[in-house]
Amino acid sequence: FMDNVSSIAVDSSGSIWAGTRGGSGLVEYTGIDWVGFSTGNSQLPDNDIYTVVVDSEGNKWIGTWYGGLAEFDGTSWKVYNAGGTSGLPNNRVWAIAVDGEGNRWIGVEAGGLSKYNGISWTNYDPGVNSGLSYYYIRSIAIDGYGNEWVGTEDGGVAEFNGSTWQVYDVPDSGLPGGSVLSIAIDSKDNKWVATDGGGLEEFNDSTWTLYNTVNSKIPTDNLTAVAIDRNGNKWIGTGGKSPFGHGGVNPAGVRIGGSGGGG
Repeated sequence: FMDNVSSIAVDSSGSIWAGTRGGSGLVEYTGIDWVGFSTGNSQLPDNDIYTVVVDSEGNKWIGTWYGGLAEFDGTSWKVYNAGGTSGLPNNRVWAIAVDGEGNRWIGVEAGGLSKYNGISWTNYDPGVNSGLSYYYIRSIAIDGYGNEWVGTEDGGVAEFNGSTWQVYDVPDSGLPGGSVLSIAIDSKDNKWVATDGGGLEEFNDSTWTLYNTVNSKIPTDNLTAVAIDRNGNKWIGTGGKSPFGHGGVNPAGVRIGGSGGGG
């Protein structure tokens, strides 16, 4: 009953949690049974889901298309939305990450980046109280030092160490394009940046290395996702524009070997 899977997370028990677009909501697969959660049988605020993340306590954090952010502990739900009791600036939640201190970092459409520590909210707006170069947040990753790496729709990547910001955009970095849909960080703290139209970039904090259709086996430069497995292999999702059905090229996928390189 899943229409379009937009995000997958695995909890400590091995259950798979899939966020879907198209009306199916949130789905849990225990390895034996499938369980669906929707607006009709739960407090999930919207059946269109962008992202699902599981924190260290096993809570599921669900970012939705119109309904804001939902937290599910397996029994009860909490919903955080704009204009309510939360500090969420926009109800379209595109990205979620949890750092080592349990802070939830939430990226939204047209609202910048938000931090929620379980009690209070802090919002980071471009040009106001952050170095973010764009309001549309597509991806968030936490490195081994606890720094946040934020991928934006058209403003490249921003690094935040809790006090200062560093922006890597097309004019001042090796990024081939400013629209960053996914970021993954490997065991050596190298950043792997999937761009829409520019291919895959590896950044080791000093040098940028580009993998595209010219120098690697990536079938298209329109990338939607990148993830790294326990062996260090990079898994790249392709399709163009976004993982949420906005067109692009024919979908495909590719794996790049464990120690880096064009695969």
